[in-house]
Amino acid sequence: MSSFRRIATLVSSKHFKFGAPLLIFCTGVPFFLKDLFQVRYDYRGHSTANIDEATKYGHLRQEQVEEKRKEEGGEPVEYRLKTLEEEHEIYMEKQYSDTYEMKRGPRPWEIEPGTDLRPPGHKVIPMPKKDSLGRYVKPDGTPIE
Repeated sequence: MSSFRRIATLVSSKHFKFGAPLLIFCTGVPFFLKDLFQVRYDYRGHSTANIDEATKYGHLRQEQVEEKRKEEGGEPVEYRLKTLEEEHEIYMEKQYSDTYEMKRGPRPWEIEPGTDLRPPGHKVIPMPKKDSLGRYVKPDGTPIE
């Protein structure tokens, strides 16, 4: 009976309830993370894509389009990667026209008194007033507790 009581006391203690899961977490997580991050080093240098499989499924479209253009008598086009600046210029030409104008909203100190910028139907809850002792009071003067 005494051993059962000792085990019950041990299980109900705060050290066992909070300390044991913490110890298990602190000692178990590195083993899990080691396996998780080891994958990066296991497959380094291995190529998952095979050129033969790519041609089999038709993933060399750029070369196919270039060959078709040459057969039709068109000029060969040199393909190269675009820089980030070139991509940005193309994006800006597509998305924005010359009539684009940046407008900034008013700052809080620039709002004229009586102007309300809140959306329609916005419910305003007034801040409760304070009495001479610094306590918040209801509109009828009774203190809020």
